[in-house]
Amino acid sequence: MKPPSQGRGSCPVAFIILCLVASICSGREFLCLTVTDVGSELGGVEYSGNDWDQVPVIQGIPFLKLLAPPIRYDCPGSDDSAHPTYPELRLSSQYVQTYSQLHVLQHLGLALDVPDGLVAGCLLVHYEGGSESSLPLIVGLNTAEWAYDRDDWQECLLHSKVTPATSWISRDSEGQFFPGHSFYSTLELDSTRRVVSVDFQLSDEACRPRPQCGEGDLTTWFRVRLVAITLER
Repeated sequence: MKPPSQGRGSCPVAFIILCLVASICSGREFLCLTVTDVGSELGGVEYSGNDWDQVPVIQGIPFLKLLAPPIRYDCPGSDDSAHPTYPELRLSSQYVQTYSQLHVLQHLGLALDVPDGLVAGCLLVHYEGGSESSLPLIVGLNTAEWAYDRDDWQECLLHSKVTPATSWISRDSEGQFFPGHSFYSTLELDSTRRVVSVDFQLSDEACRPRPQCGEGDLTTWFRVRLVAITLER
């Protein structure tokens, strides 16, 4: 059965902020990013080390959702205007600073029949002055299909099951429950340059037509979802 067609629409430039999280014990500081598209009017919540237990922590890193549902990037042919994507996520001016590392939770969709080694795309961190750092998301290495544990999809799964960083219970169209997953990856940043924005670019390879499992047709359905991004000072 083909999944419903889904994809992108238009939206204003997104700004990202939300919480500055400091761990008094470790001395590490984090900026958890979330999206607001209310123009230049930015809100935020600050956490101190005393509030550490109030923040979701995954693999030792605090995360907050960028947006609900997650921000998504779709190949042409899997479009749905009801789900806008954000071409560039700009930091509010008070958070344009130097950071040592980027941490991200992400997963793929419509990607069961994609093999190991395919580069889904690159998460780009832009610095003042125009330079950038990039984090490739590679199928079977640091990213995978979010629903790879659905019993009825096992015969179509062509890539390795990357160990998830976080999981939840989902349900298919017939009411059967199964675990969904997101995956953790990290990127060392240029700590001498101030970060101004974060972006994601799908690869041409990911969007090439490929045979669809169980169907005779070719498909370009493919999706990357960014669930949460945290910058570490």
